[in-house]
Amino acid sequence: MSTKSPPCIALLASFHLLFNTSLFGERWSVDGPNLNNRISLTLDEGKLSYEVNHQHTAANWNVEASGFKPLIQPSKMGVMTKQYDLSKHLVFLDASPVTSFSETYTMLTGKQRLLDNHYRERRIRFQTKDAQVIAIRLRAYAEGVAFRYEFEGTQQELTVTHELTEFAVGTSGTAWIMPYSAVATWSPGYEEDYQNAIPIGTQAPDTVGWAFPALFELPEAWVLITESGMDGDYFASHLQPNSIGGAYQIRLPEPDETYGVYPQESTASLPFQSPWRVIMIGRDQGAILGNNLVFHLAEPCAIEETSWIQPGPATWSWLHDKSSQTDYDRFIPFIDLAAELGWPYSLVDADWHLMKNGTILEANAYAKSKGVGLTLWYNSGGQHNLVKPIGPADRMHDPIARKAEMKWMQQHGFKGMKVDFMQSDKQGLIQLYIDILSDAADHELMVDFHGCTLPRGWERTWPNLMTMEAVKGGEQLWSQDFANKSPMLNTILPFTRNVVGSMDYTPFSFSGVENAVTTVTSHAHELATTVIFESGWQHVSESVENFEALPYYVWSFLSDLPTTWDETQWISGRPGEQAILARRKGDTWYVAGITASAKAQAIEVPTDFLIDNQIYKANLIADGTDRTEWSRTLSEHRRGETIQVTLLPNGGFIVVLEEKI
Repeated sequence: MSTKSPPCIALLASFHLLFNTSLFGERWSVDGPNLNNRISLTLDEGKLSYEVNHQHTAANWNVEASGFKPLIQPSKMGVMTKQYDLSKHLVFLDASPVTSFSETYTMLTGKQRLLDNHYRERRIRFQTKDAQVIAIRLRAYAEGVAFRYEFEGTQQELTVTHELTEFAVGTSGTAWIMPYSAVATWSPGYEEDYQNAIPIGTQAPDTVGWAFPALFELPEAWVLITESGMDGDYFASHLQPNSIGGAYQIRLPEPDETYGVYPQESTASLPFQSPWRVIMIGRDQGAILGNNLVFHLAEPCAIEETSWIQPGPATWSWLHDKSSQTDYDRFIPFIDLAAELGWPYSLVDADWHLMKNGTILEANAYAKSKGVGLTLWYNSGGQHNLVKPIGPADRMHDPIARKAEMKWMQQHGFKGMKVDFMQSDKQGLIQLYIDILSDAADHELMVDFHGCTLPRGWERTWPNLMTMEAVKGGEQLWSQDFANKSPMLNTILPFTRNVVGSMDYTPFSFSGVENAVTTVTSHAHELATTVIFESGWQHVSESVENFEALPYYVWSFLSDLPTTWDETQWISGRPGEQAILARRKGDTWYVAGITASAKAQAIEVPTDFLIDNQIYKANLIADGTDRTEWSRTLSEHRRGETIQVTLLPNGGFIVVLEEKI
């Protein structure tokens, strides 16, 4: 950690602090490492607010005539607790100097393997009339800004009852944002339809508000707002339904979540801190897509030895045969399919403990003989959900039962678990996520959460977390309405939900759930989603019969499907319309594109990401003459040469570029 700024930056920071305090009163700022983003904190008549300013280039930056322009307007801050009101009558105590920090760390899942975490920060302390101290920690990055509340003290608990934090993005611009779900048997679980390109300030369709992450196209930049760094001492939050003047305010979990098992408020022993309030900033939508600020703000890896953590693709029987996991004879073909594809995993979904014609241990022994690892589904259990008939239940919420179950899984060589029906953002459930991840790590088990909250950076801290649902994904293809919307929603997700963590969408479905709907995407569009959507475990959701009918070149592509990436680059596209990405695994590039256009189109895909003076073999799989047909083209390319692709309505493509030896 570097606590000493370079001389020129230290001088600017010192002068900037003097300038602000003398002219504006009590005001403190931090500029990002390349001076493109600034977060400022103001104390005015005992109340706090913050604002964010941005400039596209810092080449001619100076204190008195900077190119900074408002991005987040002055926005309210403050926290109220049962013991103290930490939102008013605050008095400044002290402020730390601006310090710099730089590190490189490795991710086992996500958009990029090696990440550079470089920021500048400071901590400003205030005191209430009751002598309770609250600090605000500000951080500024090249990729955005963040802040959190830090509560000082010892031998006392604080109960947070309200948070005033808002994000005033203004009224000029466009939003892509998902409604939060009212409490029901199957919700909330972050599984609503994203609203596509709506005016900023639009009221949420339900009284429970909007969900994170929220994407905005503003006049000066693109912004995505979310949260990170949750350690169990605080609830997860969402946004109020009304955003008067474009000011979106933090909202606590709904009081009826968990049916009264956990309180709406959060209580923790001092000292503790809130999650980070995260504001990603980019010059375009591609800079948001590739942003890793959520992981930078999470705690470092808590697992010492990680060689047992192995992401990969998996077969999943439930979507097309909802009783297959309860019948040994019907489940075995999905193990065989994984083995034929060379995939490491097959997921055994709900009620596997009721398996007939054989047992789960017999199925596991068979899978081992084929070189396939099994993962098991669990109901999260307890009284916080109403889905008790679906099991196994009551093995995950209780620590004694959970550890016993995980010990049994480890002894028999199961690889991990899918834990479902979490369905709340209350502090008690946030702690349950962390407890499951910690206990699973002790037993060398990987984890997938479903019916769950949004990823909030845990993949860095607990890299055994392979993926989380928190998306309206492939299993919703029982609905014709969802099928009709899916091309549009698919092009929004890379710029929103998938930015903040691995997403268990369960892609690649040709015919919907049990042929209940008519899908409108092309087969190549569906294939492309296996690369467009990032997930440490990629649960591919087609039937054995449809797999067996694939052309050999599609089968071959899926056999070699990576689920982790060394690098990701945005090529083109706009949320709700089109998404084209390039992901690198080793020396091989995978370029994938999908469209939500109702018209066929011919596009040119640039290859500026390739290495100079290197010839690449290109294997293009794209739309055929109709949405159920395929086309394949083999060619060679150099850096700078475009790849010609013809897309059908709601079409897609994959091109694999390998270095020619």
